[in-house]
Amino acid sequence: MLGLRLCQGLDVKNFKTLFGIDFFEKYHNIIERLEKQNLVERYGDYFRVKPEKFYILNSVITEFIL
Repeated sequence: MLGLRLCQGLDVKNFKTLFGIDFFEKYHNIIERLEKQNLVERYGDYFRVKPEKFYILNSVITEFIL
């Protein structure tokens, strides 16, 4: 989840290579909720917190940890 702290976001291809899990399948409920709140976006091969929402980055990351 530390990849979300980067401007480009989390490399979802690398996530699958490292963990053998499709990020979007594993976290689809969380992602859907965050997308509806306009907090995150898919950006090429990356999933990221929208740059204008970085001020709540820790709250978004917590959603994936809990």
